[in-house]
Amino acid sequence: MKNIFCCSGGNDSVALIQWGHESKIKNITVIFNDTGWAIPWWSGRMKEIKILCKKYKFRYSASKTW
Repeated sequence: MKNIFCCSGGNDSVALIQWGHESKIKNITVIFNDTGWAIPWWSGRMKEIKILCKKYKFRYSASKTW
């Protein structure tokens, strides 16, 4: 089974990723959809989330919709 977590990058998204790790859920893909509406420093936050996903061995995917 594949598990997909939709990630906006907010605190609730980080909590979901942490919960997935602590619950030992396998086969997780974290997806971020960049709408282009975020504040300028948000890309740095998403880089940190990508690093967290790598640490937990989760797949991370980002796409732009603009």
